[in-house]
Amino acid sequence: MLLLLADTPGLKDVEVPVMDDPVKFTTDFVLDLDQAWRDIEEFIRTGDATRVGNWCEL
Repeated sequence: MLLLLADTPGLKDVEVPVMDDPVKFTTDFVLDLDQAWRDIEEFIRTGDATRVGNWCEL
C-alpha cells in the first residue's frame, strides 16, 4: 500500500475509517480536500502515480 505525502503538511492529525476502524494519519499525509481531488483526477487522467507527488510505502 502507498500513501501520498502532503506537499505542505496539514494543520492537525486526522482519523479516517479504514475497514470500519478509525486510523490516525499524521499531518505528513493530510491533504487539503481540493488538492486531494486534483491529485485523484490527475492520476485517473494519466494513470501515472508519480506525476501526483511523493509516495510512502507501508
